[in-house]
Amino acid sequence: MAARASTLHYQPLLGTNDTSTSSSRKTLYVFLSFVAIISPTAFVALHFINPNLYHPLSSSSSDLASSLVPTHLCDSAHNPTSCLAMITEAVNGEEERLGLLSGSHFLQIFLEKSVPRIFNAMEVINGFNGRSNDLKALANCVKLMDLSIDRITDSVMALKTQSTRSHADAHAWLSAVLTNHVTCLDEVSESSRLSEWTRLVIEMEMEDLIARARTSLAMIVAISPPSSDDDDDDDGEELATWSMRKMITDRYRSWVTMRDRKLLEALPNDIIANVTVAKDGSGNYTTVREAVSSAPDKSKTRYVIYVNGTYEENVEVGKTKKNVMMAGDGMNLTIITGSLNYIDNGGSTWNTSTVAGPLKEQAVAIRVSADKVVINRCKMDAHQDTLRAFSPFLLWSEEHDNCQWLDRPNQDTGITIQNCDVIASSDLSNTTKTYLGRPWKLYSRTVFMQSFLGDLIEPEGWSEWKGDFALDTLYYGEYDNWEPGANTSSRVTWTGYYVITDPAVAENFSVAELIQGEDWLNSTGVPYTLGLF
Repeated sequence: MAARASTLHYQPLLGTNDTSTSSSRKTLYVFLSFVAIISPTAFVALHFINPNLYHPLSSSSSDLASSLVPTHLCDSAHNPTSCLAMITEAVNGEEERLGLLSGSHFLQIFLEKSVPRIFNAMEVINGFNGRSNDLKALANCVKLMDLSIDRITDSVMALKTQSTRSHADAHAWLSAVLTNHVTCLDEVSESSRLSEWTRLVIEMEMEDLIARARTSLAMIVAISPPSSDDDDDDDGEELATWSMRKMITDRYRSWVTMRDRKLLEALPNDIIANVTVAKDGSGNYTTVREAVSSAPDKSKTRYVIYVNGTYEENVEVGKTKKNVMMAGDGMNLTIITGSLNYIDNGGSTWNTSTVAGPLKEQAVAIRVSADKVVINRCKMDAHQDTLRAFSPFLLWSEEHDNCQWLDRPNQDTGITIQNCDVIASSDLSNTTKTYLGRPWKLYSRTVFMQSFLGDLIEPEGWSEWKGDFALDTLYYGEYDNWEPGANTSSRVTWTGYYVITDPAVAENFSVAELIQGEDWLNSTGVPYTLGLF
């Protein structure tokens, strides 16, 4: 869907659990809550327009506020000193009541004070419009900032309920905020079309927001400490949702309703769609984008779109389009394709959700920024960087026959590839070097287990991203895979690479342990295996 200029409106994530009164018609499903596609308003103010955001505290007020900030809130921070300084700055002026506040209240204040900083960053970015050769990178950043404001606002609302589930929700959303900020920084840093000055100014803004996002994660870890079973590293970048498994268990039961579960289990002829997309004019619309646009904003019931045939278009489901479901005839029968890519997109993969091939380098087949997504019986076909997952809650089942792909997105990213066939397509067989993975970011985590690895896999198995970047923070593992590409004798010798031999260790990466699938997958109708084969 083409982006359109409009004012930025907060779109709450909460209060959308109503069930649908409609059904749909076919067997390939994608559940979508929303993805931010709204375009930025034309702000022109630069960083110095709002200097009050950056006034230093006076010595006396700083000392008083600092003495009242619980230091344990920053125990898990990447930089505890910086973390405490940021909290102290945020609570300046609240000294009379600080002694009565809980850790949750401190976090709420900190988050509320973070929102104006994000707006200011958006103003800075928009100030370069008309003076930049890479408007896409700038627009992408503004979209990400807009979504971050929504996530923060909902986190504050959730924290005010003071329940375990609401803290878990807030933790996931704040993790997504950090992901958004880092993605914007990547967009700007990797752009070849921005001037050095433009990059420098925006990078300074984003580094500040990233530091504050890490501080918010440290704070929520402090007020919602992990159980003794959780043994994550204490680095700020590692502040992934310790309660992700609990969150997925609790949330999935509420947002995948009984009616939706029946849709997942239904036979093709048992499903009725709200609208149909058909090129020949026999349906309600001839393009997928038109059908998505027809979906009511902020719907509290499921809106089902049946798509018939192949469509060459780039489809975005905006953040106001909630409770949208797309259904098709099968992964090789209903196809949405396009040609956006890293090369033509100015060195960015964030907005390249298509299937362009090798000459255009990376081309994301699907980007998921929605809060709650189920992808079932879908094939994602792209040259590189096929999936970009920003979603706190994402279930991906049956991408190919007999394959389970599990992803816990955002900071505590972990992917298990179990019972899969890793083989080359006929046009790439014996012609392209292939690796199991490479660390694009710090704390990359991937495990291949009980899968067939074809002879396309290079003997070393894994590849660097850029020199020794992230090699000391990654966790890559292999367990019980079979030939011809599963021989680990010549694998990399990085400290974070493991040949797993203990079944008990491998079980930690199974459906049962990684996402506690036994608690909630039965209700979805999606086939799975809990443990090892």
